Amino acid sequence: MKPSVPMPCLCVVTDRSFFMCDTDRMVRCLSDAVAGGASMVQVRERGMDDQAILELARELRRITRGSALLMVNGSPELAAACDADGVQLPEAGAAVDVARGIVGDGKLVGRSVHSVSGAIDAEREGADLLVAGTIYASRSHTGVEPSGPSLLSNIARQVSLPLLGIGGIGPGNIGTIIDAGAWGAAVISAVLEASDPGEACRDMIAQMKQASTSTGGDARNFQGSDA
Repeated sequence: MKPSVPMPCLCVVTDRSFFMCDTDRMVRCLSDAVAGGASMVQVRERGMDDQAILELARELRRITRGSALLMVNGSPELAAACDADGVQLPEAGAAVDVARGIVGDGKLVGRSVHSVSGAIDAEREGADLLVAGTIYASRSHTGVEPSGPSLLSNIARQVSLPLLGIGGIGPGNIGTIIDAGAWGAAVISAVLEASDPGEACRDMIAQMKQASTSTGGDARNFQGSDA
């Protein structure tokens, strides 16, 4: 059976550059994040060859199994090889049906989008999950004009898929993502730079739950992961 995307969903995206490319340190950080309640980890490493990404993904699969979803960015083949819960496709990446044919019907196929039209197209293609941004200014996307939470609001009005915001999101603004209609957020520096990654995750999850309560959201949907 295909995994469910929990609400709220806190996804931590990998980036070895925060650890001077020390993969072991990053894995320990992500292990703490999952222990702190992160419900999804996305493997997204630029500059690593496929074999190194596969080794990292397999180690993260060991950490996340039974506790959090594991997504692999860009490559359905690598996602299938490490038994990830799914693949996260770039907006201009492989077609959803092609990716699903590789990872299997029991896995998630996500799509990263940057516009309402891109989100509508992804839903029409059969995507299971959307990650939309860049919401706020971000170290990983310097030079990209942030869209602000309005992008999430506009997408949420047009599509019914689980929706995560990405880009510059952290403890100071994560509540605005829920206010805008998203299911959660994908974060990088907010966890990878934290002195206590587990506590950082607990704090952001609490803020997302509080935002849902204060805006009249359905608290029954904010009880944890089905992973």
